Amino acid sequence: MAETTKELRRLQEIIAVLAQYGFQEAVDQGIRRKWLPLPKWRKPVLNQEAEGIGSLSTPYKLRSVLEQLGGIFAKFGQVLSTRRDILPPEYIEALSSLRSNMPTCDNATIHAAFIEEMGAPPEELFEYFSPQPLAAASLAQVHRARLKDGSWVAVKIQRPRVDENVAIDLKWLERLGELVINLFPALQPFRVLETIQEFKTSSLRELNFFIEGRHIERFSENADRLHFIKIPEVHWRYTSKRVLTMDLMEGTSVDNINDLRAAGHDLHKIAGDVYYMLLKQTLIDGYFHGDLHPGNLLIAPDGKLMLLDFGLVGEMSLDFRMSYFKYWTNLAMGKYREAVEALLGGADTSDCTDLEGFKQEYIDLCESVQGSSISEYSFGSTLNYVTTLCSRYRIYFSTEFILLIRAMLTAEGIIMGLNPDFAFVEEAYPFFRRYYKEISGRPKRANPGAVLYEMGMGMGLWK
Repeated sequence: MAETTKELRRLQEIIAVLAQYGFQEAVDQGIRRKWLPLPKWRKPVLNQEAEGIGSLSTPYKLRSVLEQLGGIFAKFGQVLSTRRDILPPEYIEALSSLRSNMPTCDNATIHAAFIEEMGAPPEELFEYFSPQPLAAASLAQVHRARLKDGSWVAVKIQRPRVDENVAIDLKWLERLGELVINLFPALQPFRVLETIQEFKTSSLRELNFFIEGRHIERFSENADRLHFIKIPEVHWRYTSKRVLTMDLMEGTSVDNINDLRAAGHDLHKIAGDVYYMLLKQTLIDGYFHGDLHPGNLLIAPDGKLMLLDFGLVGEMSLDFRMSYFKYWTNLAMGKYREAVEALLGGADTSDCTDLEGFKQEYIDLCESVQGSSISEYSFGSTLNYVTTLCSRYRIYFSTEFILLIRAMLTAEGIIMGLNPDFAFVEEAYPFFRRYYKEISGRPKRANPGAVLYEMGMGMGLWK
């Protein structure tokens, strides 16, 4: 099917940026010949030395390309920065600082988008609607508003034509992935195309705010008995596929230590609450927040944790959680071979040519730090290293597992910022005892808390 004018215009933008950062070979050998055989198109004349581009390493050139293209390309780079099981460390380092800086839409444009979805201007539906956005991202921006009953809400409005723009960018991202594999067959083991397909699926789901609204309600149900967590309520009357209205959540960012301390908050209690929430979401619910950076975790004046932005979530089966728990438990108890066996139970090892070599290198690493106290283990950091090791041995994990590792690393960073002496293993004991005794009730095999508690008992974990 022939490309539209808008698709070709975007392709020319992509070509110009690639050429600017030194990827002219890919442009000349593949992109123009295959998709843009326009005789009037001219290669941009660039002075890379004057712009300081020539001194950049290839990973940082790639980072700059993705950041300059913005939108879906920047988001894809952020996803790649978490895939230590796919990319070498130098690419992870370069992509980790990538940001998607999006300008805000002008007031008239965002009003038109709201009216198209809701059938009336925001001033008619709300008692007050702020023309200035609270935040802007690649897909949408958020505005403060007040319902006619006086309740303050946050209104998330999708950018005009964002679905069309996302579809175009995903199309070219897929084709560029195919081109890269054709030009450089040695990259095939890095699963470029599979990663792009997974990213495409998640990105298209994020375009539907009805899905995010259901995520919010499910998190609210799961946190029903946790008095220290506050989840916003969705106001469905003012919600559509492209507009999401929910309670306005205002507080102090969890990483703003000075302000939290000045407000009299108990930082050690907040650290424990974050950890309890992480364990509950991952091991008990199997349904966790996939983007738990400090901007999405606020502390209310009364000390409660407030979660924001539910577009990205992870979901794990009970069998997967049991394998992960076995890994976690064996690692804590110093049973490193059993730990790595449990870990590999959730991995794809079909392309690994030296599985025993991987196991031994992992065991050697664990034994090298064996003198550390059990309470000093950071399981997210350990898994982070494991996925880096996996990239060399061609061992691959599911998207959900990578998302879990990212969530754990982020949460652990938050916890250590609040309490540098936090003892992760020791703090897990009261979590399971409490959940098993106070929430689970009588043990039932169908109850995740009971299953995992009994498993820990059998393995000798609980004191």
